[in-house]
Amino acid sequence: MATAARAVKETECRVCGEDYIDPKILPCGHLLCRDCITSRLSSATEPACPQCACAIVTAEERSGRSLAEIADALPTDLAMESLVESMQVLGQEHSCCVCAAPAVCICLNCLDLMCSKCQTVHQKLTATRYHVVEHVAALTPEGLAGRRPALCCNHGDRRADHFCGGHGVALCSACAVTEHKACHRLGKMEDAMKDADSSLVKLRDKLDGALRQVEETLSHLDDCMREADSSEEAAVVQVDKACDLIHALVESSRQKSKEFFQNALASLKDALLGEKASLAQQRRKLKAQRHLVERTRRRTPHHRLKDMETPLTKHVDGLDLACTLPAHLNVVSLPKMIVDASVIREIEKLLKKMGRLEDGDQVT
Repeated sequence: MATAARAVKETECRVCGEDYIDPKILPCGHLLCRDCITSRLSSATEPACPQCACAIVTAEERSGRSLAEIADALPTDLAMESLVESMQVLGQEHSCCVCAAPAVCICLNCLDLMCSKCQTVHQKLTATRYHVVEHVAALTPEGLAGRRPALCCNHGDRRADHFCGGHGVALCSACAVTEHKACHRLGKMEDAMKDADSSLVKLRDKLDGALRQVEETLSHLDDCMREADSSEEAAVVQVDKACDLIHALVESSRQKSKEFFQNALASLKDALLGEKASLAQQRRKLKAQRHLVERTRRRTPHHRLKDMETPLTKHVDGLDLACTLPAHLNVVSLPKMIVDASVIREIEKLLKKMGRLEDGDQVT
């Protein structure tokens, strides 16, 4: 008896089967661990994504580059990286990191689990008094990943309230004034996050539009397939009606005529199926990219959203979003039936003998 396939976790690498470590975004939008990518590159001449079979890298892109360079050139999925870390933190035994008592709270800044007493001390210490602490029971891995506060790139214990677009770093107020005052792209962290989120929303909407177009075109192809099937059935009926006039004589002609229509429509149906398969592949890519963008928008730590904006934009801009059918696939035209002239002559002879056809008349 066949067993049901095991469900794959969102955080599980399709190659090693473990939670992602340094997850890299493939050109198709799916993820693999960095080391799994290098392993796949070294063991296959044409390495492909295990989920959709799209190429990880072309021969031209691979030429003259080491496996590490190829893997490192792929963008890191910061949302998935944060989700895996959050799952590992929440999945461990909930005991206080200080006194080993049952933990009830977690610090979103340093990810330490604490009992209520140690939490009180934690929020009174000078170094951690401004840390954000929440009840651990109320948090999911997704919630923890998306709610962790942005921290200063120079001071890991300070909340970042500025972002330097020129250097791509989150900054506390002191660092913003002392080290990045002259930077032209220095602004509030909140504004930078709004800009990044707005950009990701536009990417999502762009992918949604492309997906809708693919769905509409696939629906149109289904209509064409049904029309082709209907045309084939109608052609067979026409052949049957013509051949049924004198069944004994035209049985072989009937079969030839059927094969003629079936073969004529087979090439069209093959073309429709090929176009449908191509669009289905495009739909899978667009869905993967759309899911990636939306997950990045919702789960990436605020200070890392800007890091994801550029690689994701490049990914989407590099996609083929066009969805135009070749003109010959938009309309199903039925080829004209041609009856063998010798068969017609035989029918005419027989009909004349039967008195069903006068001299000078022809079978039409």
